[in-house]
Amino acid sequence: MTTIFASKTDSNTRSRPHVNALRIGVVASILFVGYIAAWAGTATVLLHYTNDWIESHRRSGLSIQHNEPIFRGFPGKVRLTLPEINISSPAGWTWAAPAASVSTWPILLNRLSIDLSGAHTLSAPGVTPSFVTIESGHAQLDLQLGANGGVSNIDLTVLESTASSTADGDLIFSVASGQIFGQSQNTDSQSHTVAVEAYGLHLPITPPRPFTPIVQKLAFTAQTSGLAHSGSLVEVIDSWRTNGGAIEIGALEIVWPPFTAALSGTAALDDRLQPVGAFSARLTGFFEVVDALVADGTIENKDASMARIVLGLLARTPAGGGPSELSVSLTAQDQKLYAGPVMLMELPTVIWPKEKIDP
Repeated sequence: MTTIFASKTDSNTRSRPHVNALRIGVVASILFVGYIAAWAGTATVLLHYTNDWIESHRRSGLSIQHNEPIFRGFPGKVRLTLPEINISSPAGWTWAAPAASVSTWPILLNRLSIDLSGAHTLSAPGVTPSFVTIESGHAQLDLQLGANGGVSNIDLTVLESTASSTADGDLIFSVASGQIFGQSQNTDSQSHTVAVEAYGLHLPITPPRPFTPIVQKLAFTAQTSGLAHSGSLVEVIDSWRTNGGAIEIGALEIVWPPFTAALSGTAALDDRLQPVGAFSARLTGFFEVVDALVADGTIENKDASMARIVLGLLARTPAGGGPSELSVSLTAQDQKLYAGPVMLMELPTVIWPKEKIDP
């Protein structure tokens, strides 16, 4: 009879994988439970902050209505949806949408994404003649919050967006794609930086030939400065002007064949709240612009003839060939637009609405 004795070492060796698997399972379970707790905690805090924001704005006079909040997204982003949301102000502007959703990753409450895709209805007395419907195939607003809870950065991205009059369906604008980025600087001058890009911008006009209603590209970067106080829109704008309000345009690019432009400079308002500014510009297709302005009656033939002569003297043909290129200073003052010493056109008077707003 043969007796086999199992060594203690062999037994420990066989049991070690089971122990390791058990440890891994315990750690995974703890992490999973912790993630669930973090997700649920983030959802609770997000709902709390949303309710606080709504209540504080209700106390300031806004009417905010929505259906029961809905949470979705687990195990991914925490997504809070407010169905049938409607916001209106005592001044008369309104915004309504089938739903608005805000989302964030667990624990990262300083970075929020708001889904604005779908159909929205807007109205703003004195700005829009009637209700406006905005439909977007995709629209997302990303917010980054600062240490004090205020918004430091915003980033709006849109695809296939159209705005039209709710009353008659007339097009106001459409854009194939676009992005707006804004950043607030925590300084006494209340400086803000804005960058805008729009491609395939369709305008509600039929411009004179050879132009089309589609602007291929419109892009600019700008930095604003100046404080503004509450009151009517006119009071807000006037206080901004008197407190050093100005807009520095770092780069403005327009591609609207056959016209292209690249500009930089400074814009502000005069004591009658009319735009003034000084820019350096590089232009092509400017003769076509003059012809178009004559065709639609914006400028008279005698002014156009002088503009053509002076612009022709200033223009240069690029070394590699192509359309004539003009480097010139543009100024706006006394409601007139000048290219160098030549007055191109009189600018229409800007009439500001007088409704009370918050700056």
